[in-house]
Amino acid sequence: MRVGAFVHLHRTLHKKGQTGAGKHIDNLVPRLAAFSDIDLTVLAARDNLAANGQIPPESSLAGMPTCPIRWPRRWVEICWSIFDFPAIERWSGRLDWVYCPVEAYIATRSARLAVTLHTVHWFEKDLPGYQSWALRRSRWVFTPRFARMRRHADALFTVSEFLSWRLARLCGFPFKRLVVVGNGVEEAYYDPPNELNPHLANLIAGRPYLLVVGELQYLKGIDHYLALAAELRRRNSDLMIVVAGDTDDHNRQILSECSNIVQLGYVGIYDGLPALMKCSVALLFLSRYETFGIPAAEAMAAGTPAVVSTAGALPEVVGNAGLIVDPNRTAEIADIVSQLHQDERFRNEWIARGRQRAESFRWQRCAERVREALRNF
Repeated sequence: MRVGAFVHLHRTLHKKGQTGAGKHIDNLVPRLAAFSDIDLTVLAARDNLAANGQIPPESSLAGMPTCPIRWPRRWVEICWSIFDFPAIERWSGRLDWVYCPVEAYIATRSARLAVTLHTVHWFEKDLPGYQSWALRRSRWVFTPRFARMRRHADALFTVSEFLSWRLARLCGFPFKRLVVVGNGVEEAYYDPPNELNPHLANLIAGRPYLLVVGELQYLKGIDHYLALAAELRRRNSDLMIVVAGDTDDHNRQILSECSNIVQLGYVGIYDGLPALMKCSVALLFLSRYETFGIPAAEAMAAGTPAVVSTAGALPEVVGNAGLIVDPNRTAEIADIVSQLHQDERFRNEWIARGRQRAESFRWQRCAERVREALRNF
């Protein structure tokens, strides 16, 4: 089976600030190429490639067989979305499938098309910021792109059942072509070190902490974390909230005024994030909207209880292995995290549940689901 994987290589060049879509590319494309019945070539626009026409050495996909697309990425994607031209076979030759691990539409002549969808928040009218310029621009970009996908894509891969339901509801995607392939967890989270590296240990100074991963802003529940921090201070708890992620200057200033919140900035997998998760009392994930929520799966793999909100796909991800809370009930959340801190038996029960659940989030299983869909669709 000849497969061309159209990849946004810029998402694989830097580990700092890597998104869920970047992790998806990093982990699925090489695994698909490793299957004996798949002959995979990376299709990439010329402005994403090195001067020699190959994948840049700093990319996680460096060294893989590559077919250059002789147009700049943005231009060719605009032409594909609006004009359904030019066909990818112009550069790739004959293919059985064109596989895209991100939300891009690719015009094809004879090859079947499989596109991966990671979110649909641009079309969620009830979310904050729906009328903002940024989301209006995104809707302008994705409306024609999604229309092409709806008409021409043979398989539409999604990362959760929740996202499949929202795509069908908001954008009219047919359920029969929606396939949940999920997301995964890197191997480093399944057996992390028992101690923090010296840099992180110095910042945390030996205090027990709750971990928050990701950029903090309103949609991600920054007000919920501030309310919890205030409740913990009121109770004279020695628990602090550690934020492994960045935010804008305004929110950074607000967080810095809380004595029991520590901001680390971005911490990646190679900076010690797996150990940071394992050594925490619990992961807090009080977001208002998630179509998957990779940190929740990573926490369960690392052996840390996951305390997640009822939003979006988070209950689906943790199942009965995570503590699902109403993020507006601050006192109840404080009770739960205090019990996790003080009751070792209670915490160990949730750790065991999480580790068992995390086995279903191996990236290899995701790759097998993609392969099965390409073979049988």
